[in-house]
Amino acid sequence: MTRADAIAGARRQLHSGEFLAELDRRVAYQTESQNPARRDCLRAYLEEELQPAFSQLDFSTRLIESPTGKCPYLIAEYREAASAPTVLMYGHGDVVDGMVGEWRDNLDPWRATISGNRVYGRGTADNKGQHSINLSALSAVREARGGRLGFNAKFIIETGEEIGSPDLRQVCETLRDELKADLFLASDGPRLSADRPTIFLGCRGGLRIHLDVNLRDGAHHSGNWGGVLANPATILAGAIATLVDGKVIAGISPPPGTHACRVYSDSGGILRATPPLDLICAALLKDAATGKHGVVGRSRWQATVASLPAIGTALLPKLTCPLCLPAYAALLSALGLEFFDYTPYLLPLTLTFLAVALGALAFHARRTGHWIALMTGVAAAAIVLLGKFTFELDWLNTAGIGLLVIAILISMRRKTSPMLPCPACVESGSQAKAGVH
Repeated sequence: MTRADAIAGARRQLHSGEFLAELDRRVAYQTESQNPARRDCLRAYLEEELQPAFSQLDFSTRLIESPTGKCPYLIAEYREAASAPTVLMYGHGDVVDGMVGEWRDNLDPWRATISGNRVYGRGTADNKGQHSINLSALSAVREARGGRLGFNAKFIIETGEEIGSPDLRQVCETLRDELKADLFLASDGPRLSADRPTIFLGCRGGLRIHLDVNLRDGAHHSGNWGGVLANPATILAGAIATLVDGKVIAGISPPPGTHACRVYSDSGGILRATPPLDLICAALLKDAATGKHGVVGRSRWQATVASLPAIGTALLPKLTCPLCLPAYAALLSALGLEFFDYTPYLLPLTLTFLAVALGALAFHARRTGHWIALMTGVAAAAIVLLGKFTFELDWLNTAGIGLLVIAILISMRRKTSPMLPCPACVESGSQAKAGVH
């Protein structure tokens, strides 16, 4: 047997129409793995078409169920001698959507149609044509060698390649020992040209990634939040762009004078579709400090309410004087309460309420940066205590109360701060003007 004899046998199969008849029969199986309604076709293709074909070549076959129950596998093995080398071949019997009615000249995707020197039909090029060629080649070699191949051969045929081969890895790991071979031949790729047979010694693999960017709950209108909050879409765009040699290829610097702020340059000089993280954090902290988005706005009225008891106790007279006694008693009786001499507890009550008021101002100052309001409140508290309990001067006590009110008003005022410059604007010569966040 010579190589020329095997090639001559393969030519006879082609020119006699035997090969094209087999291919036409296999194309007729509508093995669309992306269509759940075609599950039975996938199994029928393996059982009714491929298993008999392998049996004619003295292969033993068995079906392997998919771990997820979606797409079965066919394992075929021909063992000639333990000392002979073993070739493992791969193919897949599933195809993509047939797209009936969308082929040119209204070709039937489920028939192998000859047009010139080409054969059209779903699966003729991916992958029924390839593993059919391999089976025909084995048949030609076997015939030329008098019923022997001269090597051991194994096949694994899957039916889920067009949906990402969801169970292929698990099946191969389970059958690790059974699939051992000296050479792996995967016939599932193009030729460099139609008239030039091609053998690829290696190719890049693929990694399927599902990436979600979930930054926050709910919707945030771009008119209010655009440029402040990071946009998941631009983050995804930047992530996809970095897949090309690890470099960002999307986006360019805005032309000078356009005041565009849509492209940002990080510390390494790489253009990105989103602002650098430190710039985003700084902007969010600035806006949070001013209560623009309702984050801190609640603490303003909380500080006001917390200060009211301190003002009330500061207004109470130190001694229950005869002029105040009737008014005080009338107020308590109107509330349904008995007369109560508060004077022994006035100092601790005043201290307590002043401490609460200062605590509220301090909490608000820590979040907003209104430290002047806190210092004014501390001075007001000291003046109230000195005027009421040390010097017993009403005017000094009243001044302390007034200063405490001023501290509250200062804490309620929005803080004005310069806007952080956009790196793109800085590079283009445009400077951000000061404004209210």
